[in-house]
Amino acid sequence: MSDRDPPESPREPTRLRLPAIAIRTAVLFPIPTLSVPLTISRARSLSALERAMNEDERVLILTQRDPSEERPDHDGLYRCGIVARVLELMKEGDDDEQQLLIEGQRRARVVEYLETEDYLYAEVELIDDEVEEGAELEWRRAPSSMRSWRT
Repeated sequence: MSDRDPPESPREPTRLRLPAIAIRTAVLFPIPTLSVPLTISRARSLSALERAMNEDERVLILTQRDPSEERPDHDGLYRCGIVARVLELMKEGDDDEQQLLIEGQRRARVVEYLETEDYLYAEVELIDDEVEEGAELEWRRAPSSMRSWRT
């Protein structure tokens, strides 16, 4: 490497181990500039949050298949979710409830569940989003009424 070459930046690992929080009725997307409020109250979710705050403040957010299930097992969760950073904890009211502000960072797929007694813990593989370049992307963004002119 010469003096003019830029230094190599450390690569982000493609797999992570993270505490997981199951949510009932929402699907979240990794939009780094969007902060999302989330309220959790289940003991397993609160324990997962505690672990995350003691580590690097990141959690895996997974959506449940059946929102009425109080304690979903691995088959009761979708395998794709998001890695989110906890930006802020906002404790209000009941001790059994925690409000937090999260920011989605990356999509992730569960490779293996490493369940502990108190919370879900998973090894995940980060998913790279494919971004199309150029005119084709603009074409797909256009309303269908405007696309009729294309030959």
